[in-house]
Amino acid sequence: MLSDKKWKEVDENDEIEEVARLISAVYEKASGSEDLRTAVAASSLYKVDSSLSLSELSGQEIQKKEVDSFLAKAIKRAQEIEQVPIQDIKAQPFMHIWDCGGQAVFLEILPAFLTPRTLFFLIFNAAKSLDKKWENIRNTKGNMICDNLESMSTKNLLFNWIANIHHHLAQLDERGAFLSYPRTYCIGTHGDQINPDEQRAAIKNIESALYQNKAFSDLIKKVLVVDNTTAGSCNEDQNFSIIREEVSDFTCNELIVKTPVSWVLFRKVIKMLDKKFISLKEAHRIGLACKIPHNDVPKVLLFYHDLGVLLYYPFIKGLQNIVITDPQWFVETLGKVFTLEGKENQDATQARSMWSLLREEGILVQPLYQKVWRDYKEIKPDDLMELLVHFRLAAEVKTDRYYIKNVKQYFLPAVLKLYDISSPLSISDDQPVARATNLHITFGTNFVPPGFFTRFIASFANASLYEIFFEKKCVFRNRIMFGDPNITITVTDLCDTIQVSVEFYTSTSFSNTCQELKKLVESCCNNVDEALATHCKSSKTIEINRKLRYECTACGTYERHYIISPASGQTADSLLQCQISKTRRRPTLEESYWFPEGDKTAQNVPVSISQQEMLTISQRASDKADSVAAGLDMLQRLNALRLDHHNNPMLHLLFEWNRGGGCREDLVKTLKDVNLHKLADQVQNSSYTELPRPVTAVS
Repeated sequence: MLSDKKWKEVDENDEIEEVARLISAVYEKASGSEDLRTAVAASSLYKVDSSLSLSELSGQEIQKKEVDSFLAKAIKRAQEIEQVPIQDIKAQPFMHIWDCGGQAVFLEILPAFLTPRTLFFLIFNAAKSLDKKWENIRNTKGNMICDNLESMSTKNLLFNWIANIHHHLAQLDERGAFLSYPRTYCIGTHGDQINPDEQRAAIKNIESALYQNKAFSDLIKKVLVVDNTTAGSCNEDQNFSIIREEVSDFTCNELIVKTPVSWVLFRKVIKMLDKKFISLKEAHRIGLACKIPHNDVPKVLLFYHDLGVLLYYPFIKGLQNIVITDPQWFVETLGKVFTLEGKENQDATQARSMWSLLREEGILVQPLYQKVWRDYKEIKPDDLMELLVHFRLAAEVKTDRYYIKNVKQYFLPAVLKLYDISSPLSISDDQPVARATNLHITFGTNFVPPGFFTRFIASFANASLYEIFFEKKCVFRNRIMFGDPNITITVTDLCDTIQVSVEFYTSTSFSNTCQELKKLVESCCNNVDEALATHCKSSKTIEINRKLRYECTACGTYERHYIISPASGQTADSLLQCQISKTRRRPTLEESYWFPEGDKTAQNVPVSISQQEMLTISQRASDKADSVAAGLDMLQRLNALRLDHHNNPMLHLLFEWNRGGGCREDLVKTLKDVNLHKLADQVQNSSYTELPRPVTAVS
């Protein structure tokens, strides 16, 4: 509690005094609060459960007596004090301190439990380089074990945490202005191991490396380095005082919310029960005893959910009748499968194989999650899985990776190892018949929001008909391969964009498949937005600009750049342009797959000429190349192309002519003018004998 601008640990007398004043304010007569005592005592919270052990039953009885004794003391004290008008009750801030765990995997489950009204301290070792690989040190049976599954630097991990806080929790008020919360402080420890100049250098490195000119820079209030060996001593580092002042100022001036005293009393009562959860029916019963109307209880629960006091998920079927009163217990329970806690304790070969399947391929099978969560009798394991599915942290799948056919399987991409995207890709023995240009999901922040990719993958795995390619060892947290015998889809988190690569291995309609895939990608992105959307009506989450972009394959450069956002009516025939070359042109074959067919001629063939057709035409018109080029008003360009392309300059000329907007009818007319009537008829009907093999784009 806060007393004289200083935080102090609350003792029983403080609690009794606060509850007594709330009782005095809520009830006209303090004796009326006996209804509250009766409601708590009669609650099914304390009904005998035959599954409980003798020690558990004894502990439950003791706890029941302690709660009843506390309420009796509070009611007695309320009868002694003078009734205080509601408007005169002094606001008493309360604060919950959470250790969220630094592991990158906790970034994934952050939106499921943390709320905007939060102050974050990101702790790092200032005596070590920010570029040093981050290590996850775990204490297992007294042994310190380093889990090197996180292949990222401390700098990148800090960046991801800050970006995640901004993307999921930063909000706007009704006027469209930024709320003053959440706030973030970067605190460097081990200040005693570095001199003042090195401390200043560490702070500068954080400022320049993490958030300078970044979208989330407004969230970070201070970067400090402290000598943590002095904490609480007479020679305490002065930065600790700064931190305490910041916490007090933030709590008292930014987080105070006007709250009905009956709601405050409700919060105090459910917290004093010291239960991990209560039923919704019990919450209504206690709310009624606190003078809260029945229909207002869900509002109270959502209000305190927003404050992080409890967790209430009315939109999740398995949890809609449960109020989780110990959020940190709930998060630790979920984390059992994300941190793979207990893996080292599994002696049975079967259990080890299930853990291995989860770590190596991201498949969580029903026998394993039932085993991990079997001691948590309060909530069913399948209800926990429903929560993970709702937040797109898991997707139910059917695979042949587990030997029992009729058990549930869930795909959790967040637990997978990272793939080094800088390493060269292995080349498949099977060469695709066609390959589309890469599709990219880009973000206005110029980086992929942490947690977006794994949720996108979970949504894609749930919605698409394509299977995950486990056999090809292409299952990583940041790179997943899907497909079937005809198509391969590789989705990669490139940090600044999400790249979707598509290859086709049959000659059937590839274009229609790509366009359906594009719709699926858009739908999965929307699903992620919906899963992360705030349920708070008083504010709205910041929506990051997001676009689908297509890589340009027409320019002779290795620098990745995109086609300028095409119009909604873009077709495989209509002109477009890229970010580098401002000349308008037709899409290349690789680009055209993403767009619907354009206009057709009277013979019901495309207006534009395909690359396969161009190869045939260039070969059959080679003897009259100059005449054809002159008819297309491109003779000078043909002579220039002969200097660089000795093999088939006419093919390159046709590519340029087509990209520049040339249409089939114009070419037919030119071929007839130079007496190539048979070829002109073939071009007009797009019907050729012995059509050459497909060719790749010419740059």
